[in-house]
Amino acid sequence: MDTAPITRGPKYCYSSPHTIKPLPESDERRIRDDALVLHTSPNLQQQINDIPTTIPNIKCLVIQSAGCYDDSLQLNLDVAMPKLEKLKLIDVAFDKVVLNKELTPLIEDLFMQNVPDDCDITVQLPELKSFSMYYYGPPDDETWFHEMLEYAKKLKAFDSYKLRIGHEPHFASNDLKSIRLHRAECMESISIYAPNLEELNLQACYGLMGTLTILDTHPNFTRPSGQSSRFLVNTRMHASLNQFLERSRIIPE
Repeated sequence: MDTAPITRGPKYCYSSPHTIKPLPESDERRIRDDALVLHTSPNLQQQINDIPTTIPNIKCLVIQSAGCYDDSLQLNLDVAMPKLEKLKLIDVAFDKVVLNKELTPLIEDLFMQNVPDDCDITVQLPELKSFSMYYYGPPDDETWFHEMLEYAKKLKAFDSYKLRIGHEPHFASNDLKSIRLHRAECMESISIYAPNLEELNLQACYGLMGTLTILDTHPNFTRPSGQSSRFLVNTRMHASLNQFLERSRIIPE
């Protein structure tokens, strides 16, 4: 079998060595008119700027490192992609990232890894359902993060590793089922309104010395009818687990 990479061909040709095995739905290496994978290069900024013209129907965008983290690049992501639903930013040194209801109103799935701590970030996405962020520690201003949670009223899953947010995050969504805050060492307290929550992971959150507040009601939501949810809490490797639980507040029905 010829293993040469295929980079040109039919609309849905697989952009990689061919295989007789079925491709998983998560594999994005296809040539199609609504998906794009970009790698770091000297002309990456121009490629980003050209997206509204070259791929106006884009629904899935991945921008990732070509193999090494190049912090000499000065990259901005602030272009209109009105049909974009899924975005991944992986190991790329952005100066500015703007995602809002004017530029990217339909984003449901957002993944960010190794975005610079001093990056100017705006995430105001009312349709956001899944958010993941790995390796990030803002120097001072965390406003964008708390604004993101306020806008994400349809959020279902939140996943993070080494997300060093210090001020108390407020999670609120009737659809929220999973919150994973692994190694959020700077977080002191957390507030949650999530009547359908199934999983709360607070593994190795060493700074949790304040309160865990579980809200039964929220001014921005009508609580769904039915029984209250029961969820698992993971607090492994917490240095003061008993003291933390004693300080936690659960607001009853």
